[in-house]
Amino acid sequence: MANIQNFIHFLKSIQLWENSAYDYFVAIFLFLIILIALKIFQSIILTRLKKATSQTRTTLDDIVIDVFAGIHPPFYLFVALFFATRRLQFTPIITRVIDVLLIIAVVYEIIRATQRVVTFAVDAYFTRSKGRKKGDKQTAAVAKVLRVTVGTILWIVGVLVILSNVGVNVTSIIASLGIGGIVLAFAVQNILSDILSSFSIYIDKPFELGDFITIGEDSGTVEHIGLKTTRIRSLAGEEIVIPNSQLTTARLQNYRTLKRRRVSFKIGVIYETPQEKLKEIPAIMAGIIKKHKHATFARTKLTNLADSAIQFETVYHLDTGDYLTYVDIREKIYFDTLKEFAKRNIIMAYPTQRLFIEK
Repeated sequence: MANIQNFIHFLKSIQLWENSAYDYFVAIFLFLIILIALKIFQSIILTRLKKATSQTRTTLDDIVIDVFAGIHPPFYLFVALFFATRRLQFTPIITRVIDVLLIIAVVYEIIRATQRVVTFAVDAYFTRSKGRKKGDKQTAAVAKVLRVTVGTILWIVGVLVILSNVGVNVTSIIASLGIGGIVLAFAVQNILSDILSSFSIYIDKPFELGDFITIGEDSGTVEHIGLKTTRIRSLAGEEIVIPNSQLTTARLQNYRTLKRRRVSFKIGVIYETPQEKLKEIPAIMAGIIKKHKHATFARTKLTNLADSAIQFETVYHLDTGDYLTYVDIREKIYFDTLKEFAKRNIIMAYPTQRLFIEK
C-alpha cells in the first residue's frame, strides 16, 4: 500500500505542460475505460438487441438499433478523448481543437443517423403505399431524389453548425445562400417545375405505367415516368415525350379505369325510304349489336329530319375498356349495318341537292 502511495506521489511530482504525470495517467485510464465500455456496447449489447428485435413485428426498433450500430469507431474515440481530458489543463488552442473535433464527430454521426432514418421512412412509405412496387423505376427515382435532397440540406446545416462553433460568422453565408438559391431557382425554374410535378404525379397517381391516356391531341400508352418527362407510345408507334409540368396542368383522360364504354353513332337514310322500313331500323340495329360479344344494345331512335337524310342515332355499351376491342367491334357493326341495309334495300343518304327548273 505504501509503495502505491509513494508511486502516486512520485507521479504527482512530475509536471508536464501544466499537468502532473498522475493527471495524465488518470486521463489515459479514463480514456481506455470509456473506449472499452463504448466498444462493449456496440459489439455485445447491440448485437444481442439486434437479435431480439429481429423477432418483433415492428420495424421501428430495427431502425433504432441500426442507427446505433452504424456509428463509426472514430466517434467513440473522440467521445472518450473529450471526457478523459476534462480534468487536464491545456492551452486554449488545444482545448478548442478537442472541442471542435468532438463537434465534427457528433454532427457527422447525427447527419448519418438522420439519413438512415429518412431512408427507412421513405422506403417504408413507398413500399407500403397502395400499388407501389419496390423495384419500380419511378419509385426508385423519386426515393433517390428525396434522399439526396434531404441529405444535401442536412450537410449544409451541419457545415454551418460546425463553422458557427469554430467562430465563423455564418449570417453572411446564410444570406449568400439565400440569394444564390433565389437566382438558381429562377435559372432552373422549368426543371424544378417538372421535378415537383413528378412528385405530384407519383403521389396523386393520375396515371401509371401501361395506362392509355390522352392529353390534348396526343394519345398513347405510358411507357416511362421520369423526374422531368413522361414518355408515351402512340398507336402509330412513335414515342411522345411530354414534360411533367404539362401533365399536371392540362386536362388528361385516362382509360385505365374505363370498365364500361358508351358508344353512339348516327346513320342517315334517304327520304324516299318507305315508312314501314324506317320502323324496322331500330330492330335491325338491335339484332346487329346483340350478335357481338361485350356489346349491349341500348336504343336506336329517329333523332333528326336533316336537309338530305332521315337520321337515326344508335347507342350501345361495351363491357370492356380495351381500345382495340372497341374499334374491332365498332368496325364489325358498321359492316353488318351496310350488309343488312343492302339486303333490305334501305339506301344510306349522302349530301344531295335537287334543282327544280320551271319552264
